[in-house]
Amino acid sequence: MAANIVPVDASAHHAIAPLLGVNDAIVSIAAFLSARDCLSLPCTCRSLARVISKNEEALFEHHLRRDFPEGEVLSYVAEQRNLSRKKLYRAFLGRWSLPKQADEKIRAESEDWEGDRKTRILIEFGSPAIISEENYQGEKLLIPNDDVDNVVFVARVGGADKKCGSKCALMGWNPEYDPKNEQQLIIDKSWCDDKMADISLSQKQEINEGWCTGKINVGQLTEAFKSMHTLSLHAIDCQKYHVASLLEDLTMTEMQYNSNREKRTSKFGLWYGFGLPTLWGVLPTFSPRYLSRKKLTDDDFRNFGDWEWDEDGDRAILEYMPIEAMLQLDSWEIDDSGEYSIDLYHPQKGVNFSFRGSEGESSVRRSHQICSFLRALMEQKCLPIEHEVPAMETKIVVQIPEWVESEKILSTVMSFASFEDQAGKLRLVCRQFDAVALRQLEEKLDKTKVIGFNRSYGECGGKSMFKATVSRGWSDNCLTSKESAIDDALWLASCRCHDKYCSDKESCKSAGQPLECERYNSESKKNETHTIDVAWARQRLSEKGKVYLTGEDPPRSNPVQCSFQEYERNHFKLCRMVEKGFGSNMRKYDIDGDLAPRPLYSQLKKDYGVSKSITSRHFVRSIFLVLARAKMRPLANAGESAEKKARSTPSAKVTVGKAKSDVTVERGYYYRSKQIYRFFSADNVPMEICIESRRSSDYCY
Repeated sequence: MAANIVPVDASAHHAIAPLLGVNDAIVSIAAFLSARDCLSLPCTCRSLARVISKNEEALFEHHLRRDFPEGEVLSYVAEQRNLSRKKLYRAFLGRWSLPKQADEKIRAESEDWEGDRKTRILIEFGSPAIISEENYQGEKLLIPNDDVDNVVFVARVGGADKKCGSKCALMGWNPEYDPKNEQQLIIDKSWCDDKMADISLSQKQEINEGWCTGKINVGQLTEAFKSMHTLSLHAIDCQKYHVASLLEDLTMTEMQYNSNREKRTSKFGLWYGFGLPTLWGVLPTFSPRYLSRKKLTDDDFRNFGDWEWDEDGDRAILEYMPIEAMLQLDSWEIDDSGEYSIDLYHPQKGVNFSFRGSEGESSVRRSHQICSFLRALMEQKCLPIEHEVPAMETKIVVQIPEWVESEKILSTVMSFASFEDQAGKLRLVCRQFDAVALRQLEEKLDKTKVIGFNRSYGECGGKSMFKATVSRGWSDNCLTSKESAIDDALWLASCRCHDKYCSDKESCKSAGQPLECERYNSESKKNETHTIDVAWARQRLSEKGKVYLTGEDPPRSNPVQCSFQEYERNHFKLCRMVEKGFGSNMRKYDIDGDLAPRPLYSQLKKDYGVSKSITSRHFVRSIFLVLARAKMRPLANAGESAEKKARSTPSAKVTVGKAKSDVTVERGYYYRSKQIYRFFSADNVPMEICIESRRSSDYCY
């Protein structure tokens, strides 16, 4: 029974001093109060505050067990993981509930069988690092992982009365399931061993006997199960004290059964969760591939995860994690006594939760991915538990070590870090780390300039080369305007530099020579060499941006094309344009014939200090982090932080010039392509990215 707490003024404090000396009496009285009153009780006077503070864990242990049906498991979790009962109580009291997110308007427009599935819950989620299969035993992860280690699951079966034993249990990952195909939670073995507390279902003898003796039919049993057995599942982030109810007192949506009438036994499968709102992960806002939620289409929700890849070889922009639950029951006669039971078929596996989906459509497949997804969900949906205020209300100040303030020492320390660390987590430590990491990345970029490279040799002297560079300042000798793009396209078509590399018309030995190419003559049945009218080709390029030097009929039409355009793009969208400019040099075909990301060229890994096997796409995106970040500087607008200014990426003018030719000549062919992207960095420095591709070969006879 809750009591009203009345503040005690200082003048009356001496009258209750003897009572406050009896600590046990105060704790006993506080145990009768509600948890809310216990939280406000320390505000009455300092003596009460000291007593309550010393006995806080015992009080909230009592409140956990008294106020929540899951209290026994919550207390067990708090004991095993050394958690604050007070914080756990407050987190569970204010938990986020997935079933309660259903949109009434969407529900009214949906078909009856769909339930609330058309209500979509979207969260920002970046896929965690891949963990190899040898570190898994079924769905149980064998190595430490921050997400798996900090997330626990608690299940509760409703409808059971106190005489039937425990109604809740701690859940764990099933070590017998293939992690590539199934994700299943079952009752944790440690819970069964420590507590000897298997879930016992409520029993209605008239229902049990009626089914086993054939007096009631399937429809009647189904309706009885719906009222007898509800199911709940709670996910708890033990590190941040967040709780999300994924299922909460849900009734059964479907039942399957298999009966043996001779033995009067049956096996049941009770399914839950089909009509829940669906959970979707979208790319974080800082991702170059981020897409506003308003722009997501129904096609995006049909093509998700690694089931669908876009034309650039990227995974689809959505991740999907379904949730389903199942009670597996057996019915039998108890020792020929005339009484019948319908209960769990197995003490651990009888209650199980799956994250696979009815058709195996989940893209969040393994336990570490599921826990990472749920932690992201709770981080964004749950209210934070306020930190405890120090008794004297003193401010806690984190003192930065002196060596961090020394630029020389910090630069030396940072120079030993890998490229991934400089471009990643080290930048987030503090502003000093961020500034030094950014400067060292810029120095590597200015020294090396190359951000993409590939070279290969084929049969009959065939050679191919790809090179992408970034530099400060804008060149004025190539692809500077529409007319320049036409000149450069015709130069590429006439270039016959097979062994030596030429970067522009001035260094090309073939520049100014007649433009010749070969085409097959169907009448004479021979290949014929044609000298092309350059003025005619220039006119067609000016009008259409593309010309077929020997007619449009394949296979040897000898196409030449060019373009010069201006765009308004921020650096993230420009990064995506450059990725497309890389083309096949971002991807390669693996041994199964599937497109896979291309690893970074080995020499570039040495030049930039890359320690891990990262792909060309990830490397280019890291380079754009340098280009998109401005150095910290004082701002005219005092209301805007320097960090916010540095992270902003406003749209600016970008010019893109492209020229490409694919020309067949006597006994061979020459493919040439050149792209130049001119833009400004976040520090307003003119930058230029040049992408060149060339292939040539002699035909073998």
